[in-house]
Amino acid sequence: MIPQNFIRHKVRPDDTLTSLARRINISENDLKEFHNQNCGKMNKLWVTNLRGIEVVLIPTRFITEEEYLVQQHKMLPPNLTLPIFI
Repeated sequence: MIPQNFIRHKVRPDDTLTSLARRINISENDLKEFHNQNCGKMNKLWVTNLRGIEVVLIPTRFITEEEYLVQQHKMLPPNLTLPIFI
């Protein structure tokens, strides 16, 4: 994942990692990974239940690593081929 910007979402009683991820159209794993990479040492997310969690960091301009690589590939000149190392 390539972290961009994020907002601090105050967790509501009915929020779960699943419901938040669906709302912003990313996977649970990507949301959990994004939050854990940006939250510091405390308040890591380990499960989908957010009981006891006050804030979840939500990306505002999120792209997956695969999307990032596709964007980079599109920026290469069309006749350029990358070497394949075996």
